[in-house]
Amino acid sequence: MCWVLVSDGGADVSLKKNDGATALLIASQEGYVDVCRLLVTEGGADVDQMASDGATPLSIASQYGYVDVCRLLVMEGGADFNHAKCDG
Repeated sequence: MCWVLVSDGGADVSLKKNDGATALLIASQEGYVDVCRLLVTEGGADVDQMASDGATPLSIASQYGYVDVCRLLVMEGGADFNHAKCDG
């Protein structure tokens, strides 16, 4: 379903919730590596987009220990691994 919405439906993957979270940040937080890959490679999601608290998909994935998601964000998405979250 995600593939249809992103690839064929032209879903806007940059939309944010009230807290600034994007689909990529939420998928990263949940460890959904295949959804993250789709959002990055097909949807063109911004891998360094910050939520209102300064969290990025990479900072969230690393916080939860999702190594495969971290690897994807850095290797395929070019995420900035030097970014620090506002709260440390």
